[in-house]
Order: sequence, then C-alpha cells, then structure tokens
Amino acid sequence: MRFSFMTLYWFAQAVGGLAFVVGITIFFNRNERRFKLQLALYSLIIGLHFFLLGANAAGMSAVLNTLRTLVSTLTRSLWAMLVFIALTLARLTESPLA
Repeated sequence: MRFSFMTLYWFAQAVGGLAFVVGITIFFNRNERRFKLQLALYSLIIGLHFFLLGANAAGMSAVLNTLRTLVSTLTRSLWAMLVFIALTLARLTESPLA
C-alpha cells in the first residue's frame, strides 16, 4: 500500500473521531477521578489528532491540558496551579500571533 498525504489525513480524522467518542462518553462518569482521567485521555487523543494535521500549537495546548488534568488528580496545590499558568503564558508568548 502506498503512503500518501490523504492516507495520513484520513488516519488523523479517524483519531479525531475516536477523540469525539471519548469526549462524549466522559459525561457518563459520576466519579470525579474517572472523569478527570478520561478527560486527560480525550485531551491526549485530540492532541495527537492536531499534531497529525500539522496544527502543532493546538497539539501542544492539548498535551499541556492532559498534563494539567493528570496533575489535578494528584494534588490541589497552589504551586501546581501557578506552574501551569506560567506554562500556558509561556506557550502563548511563543505563538506567532502574539
């Protein structure tokens, strides 16, 4: 099978479809920890979707959200919050639109 741009495009769209299904089913969780873990999984999958489409800034935002959500399952530390605010601001200042 020959690899082409369209093959990658459709694979990326399939990953996006998987993210959609994971995102919809997040709200079936009544347990906060499982909710956050599935939200992190959704963010990771949608980040992969964006990277595959070449939208690196969106992919980095989704990966950062994944890390933030995973850390929030472990701690409610003010310092952790400040670190993620700083990372988000640092990422925004690297944007070509900023």
